[in-house]
Amino acid sequence: GGEPGVAPDNLDAPEVTSGSISPVIAESGLINLSVDGLGVAGSSGTIQVKKPAGATVRSAYMAAASTGFTGHRIGNGEITIAGNGVAWQMETASSIGSYNYWADVTAIVKPLVDAAPAGRVDLAIGEANEAWIDGELLAVIFDDPNQTSENSVVLLFGAQEVGGDTFNIAFAEPINKGNPDLTLDLSLIH
Repeated sequence: GGEPGVAPDNLDAPEVTSGSISPVIAESGLINLSVDGLGVAGSSGTIQVKKPAGATVRSAYMAAASTGFTGHRIGNGEITIAGNGVAWQMETASSIGSYNYWADVTAIVKPLVDAAPAGRVDLAIGEANEAWIDGELLAVIFDDPNQTSENSVVLLFGAQEVGGDTFNIAFAEPINKGNPDLTLDLSLIH
C-alpha cells in the first residue's frame, strides 16, 4: 500500500492525454456485453464476468481511476488481473486531482474466460498501492452465437468536470423508438 499523503513515483505511466468522455471502442454483431466494477479497501478483490452459454471473448477492456486529490498516476503492472499486470494505453487527468486509465486486456482475459463454463466467472484483481487506487471496471464483449439480432456496443473513456460537462453520442442512423425490441443501456462509472 501507499503512504497517505505521499504518492508513489510511477515513471512507467503512459503519456497524459486530456479530454471529456469520448468513444474509444465501437463494435457490432452477434455480441453481448458484460460489465463489472470493483472498489476495495484492501489490496485485492474480485471482478465477475457474466459469460453467456456458447460465447467466446471478442475483446476485453479495463478502466481504472486513482484516488481523488492524491495526484497519483497508476503505473503499468500496479493493477493485476489474475496476477497479470495491466499495461495502460490511455491516461487522462481528472478535475479532482486524480487520473483515469484505459487498457485493452483481451490477452489476459480471453484465455481465462473462454476456458471457464458459462455463468459468472471470477477474476482476481490486485492493487499494489490500494490507498492510491479508487477502483477498476472490466468490460468484456462476447461473440455470442445465441443472439438473434445484431447489437452494438460503444465504450467511452475520459474525464468529466465535476461542476458539469457535456458529451455527445452520435448514431449511424436515427433510433427507431417504435421498435418493441429496442434496448438502450447507458452506464456511467466515475
